[in-house]
Amino acid sequence: MKTLEIILKGGWKSCCSTYSADDLKYLTKSWFKDVSDLKFDIIDIENNPYETGDLSDLAYKNFGDAIFPMVYFNNQLIMIGHFPEPDECIQIIENPKPLTKEEIEEESREVKKQQNIYE
Repeated sequence: MKTLEIILKGGWKSCCSTYSADDLKYLTKSWFKDVSDLKFDIIDIENNPYETGDLSDLAYKNFGDAIFPMVYFNNQLIMIGHFPEPDECIQIIENPKPLTKEEIEEESREVKKQQNIYE
């Protein structure tokens, strides 16, 4: 069975509202009705512990809470800082591309460069 999990911290915040994991489960329940053999879940780590792993720890060290939501497919970190749209989820399921340590470190360097420009 394939697993797709979206990890939140304190819900998902849009410009005007905060949505709980339960709200989002309700809103997304029809996204995968045609996908067989998939376990989909949305987990808020403030309510339910979740073991994220070394890559998430590295991303958190560099970006803090901006890494949420995180997307995992088959226990591999695929995406940080973005709640995927339905078509993005299907792409993840069909062609997963896990994040690498190098990608996280490179993005961290780029963000730090930009921050130095604006200081």
